[in-house]
Amino acid sequence: MEPTHITLRISEDIAEALANRARTRDVPRSQLVREALTLYLSGGPTRLEPRLTTADDFAARWPNLPRLTPDEVADLEADIVAGRNALPKPRAPWE
Repeated sequence: MEPTHITLRISEDIAEALANRARTRDVPRSQLVREALTLYLSGGPTRLEPRLTTADDFAARWPNLPRLTPDEVADLEADIVAGRNALPKPRAPWE
């Protein structure tokens, strides 16, 4: 099917949100608009954001989560501490 070109006007807020989402997903804005229209017109879910994970979802996934060995935990802790120490100290808000 030959693509049809359309033009539409949207608010600056929507345009900014669209640009941010496109940048996050590394896709063109037009692709996001096509996906949203396709989803809307198909009668699919109207919420485009992923839903929050519930306690039941988490409990169902718990057995399949990777487990760290004590050595891996120590290495992770050391990496976190090193990363935190490498950051500059925040300025006090009253300075």
